[in-house]
Amino acid sequence: MTAGGSAVGHLCHRFLSTAVTLEMNTRSFRPIKGDCHSEARILKQGRTIVHLESRLYSDEGRLAALATGSWHRLAANGQQEPAVPHRPGDNRE
Repeated sequence: MTAGGSAVGHLCHRFLSTAVTLEMNTRSFRPIKGDCHSEARILKQGRTIVHLESRLYSDEGRLAALATGSWHRLAANGQQEPAVPHRPGDNRE
C-alpha cells in the first residue's frame, strides 16, 4: 500500500464525488514492518482541480511515506462538473 493510494482515494470518493488523478508524487522514507495508519487532507479545493496530501505513519507514529497529488473532479455521470460562477475575492482555480 502506498501513502496515497487508500487514504486519498477514500477522501476523493467521500467528499469530492468522482475524480481522476492528474498527477501524484509519493516519497517513501522508511519501511513499514508492522501496523500502520494513514491520514489524508485536502490542501486546496478549486471548482474542478483539487490538491490532496496523504501521510503514512508506522505504529510508532513515525512518518513512513508522503504522497501529494492533484485530481480533476467529475460529475457523477462521468462528465465535467458544471462551472461555478467566479466571485470577487475567490481564489479558486
